[in-house]
Amino acid sequence: MIFKKGKDVFHAETKNGKVIATIRVNGHFVSNPTLQQLENDGWTKVIPTQQEDTPTYKDRVVGLIRKEYDVDDELSILRQRDTKPEEFEKYNTYIEWCKKEAKKEGKKKKSGE
Repeated sequence: MIFKKGKDVFHAETKNGKVIATIRVNGHFVSNPTLQQLENDGWTKVIPTQQEDTPTYKDRVVGLIRKEYDVDDELSILRQRDTKPEEFEKYNTYIEWCKKEAKKEGKKKKSGE
C-alpha cells in the first residue's frame, strides 16, 4: 500500500489493519501504526496506476532487506558498526546480495521471463 502526505510518500505492507513500518505520526515515531492513526495525521492511501504498481529497483531491494532486517535493526547495526564490526559485515554482505538479486529480478521482468 502506498501512502502520501504533502510531498512525502512511503510504501508499506499492511496486516490486520496496521501498517508494517516505523513512521513519524503526530510528531512521534510509531512502529506499525493503525490505518486510522495515519489518516488522523493527514496520510492518504494512494491507488497506484499500473506503472506505479510495478516494483522499482529500490522497492525490490528494500523488500528483500525487510525479510531479514526491520528499520530498527538496521539503525542499530549502522549505529554500532564500529563496535560490532562482525555484525555490520554480515549485514553489509546481505545488503549487497539483495542489490544483486533485485537487479537480476528487474532484468528478468524486462525480458519477460
